Amino acid sequence: MKNYLAIVINRSSDQRRREHMEATLRRFKLNYRILKAVEGDELSDAILSQYNQGANEFGRNEIASSQSQIQAWREFLASSYEFCLVLEDDVLFWHEFEAFWGAFEVPKDRAEIWKLETVKATCTIVRDSVRQFNNIKFHQLLSNHCGAGSYLVNRKTAEFLVQVSSDFKIMTDNELFDPIHRNVPMCPILQAVPAPCIQDSEHSDSPLLATTLGDHRNLDRISRINITRRKYLSPLVSFVVSILLSYQGLKRIKIKNAPVGKVAEVAELVE
Repeated sequence: MKNYLAIVINRSSDQRRREHMEATLRRFKLNYRILKAVEGDELSDAILSQYNQGANEFGRNEIASSQSQIQAWREFLASSYEFCLVLEDDVLFWHEFEAFWGAFEVPKDRAEIWKLETVKATCTIVRDSVRQFNNIKFHQLLSNHCGAGSYLVNRKTAEFLVQVSSDFKIMTDNELFDPIHRNVPMCPILQAVPAPCIQDSEHSDSPLLATTLGDHRNLDRISRINITRRKYLSPLVSFVVSILLSYQGLKRIKIKNAPVGKVAEVAELVE
């Protein structure tokens, strides 16, 4: 990838995660910038009212997390770079990420989001891949796969996202990657299979680097729900839906991650 900037969203108080990301990005020779995350007490009444409408009720930290993503797009557009890798600060990378990144090239004249992470969800994708780089294939994503820990945009995409962001009413990861609940039209999403990035909270049962962006969420409860759903419900649903979708050129697949270093090795990076 040429002429890019990696923007890492990080709260000022999260020094450990910042050090982890800086060590990781230096290891893979990525050009990066640390973006100070928006804090809940910095939000205007207008922004709070934009999200808290009708039955919606979001906490300040959750809204601040979404505003941080939007701020990353704006900072990218204020630069001279053609592409931007947006990262949250607890991302783990495929151990061959440097080779993948060296081969990774995407169009700059189309509004598309290239999603590099997984939350280990089972998703509907177009069967035929769009492109392949070092064993990582990209398929158009058609179903919900929320999570905004690692994705790439070009300037055309960032301009589009900033334009529609004033109509966001739910969290940014839902607006981007949840076609059922989003409130805005969205450009195509290209999903990496397997994903070269994963957040520590999804990778480890005992994450050392779990992000605090939007930290009012009940992560333990969400995790238990997801584990139960994935263990008992997802396989059955995937089997039935796969049969129905197969003749349409689509398929259901669990988005796995490419091998990353052990969490203990991540800890060594910041010591």
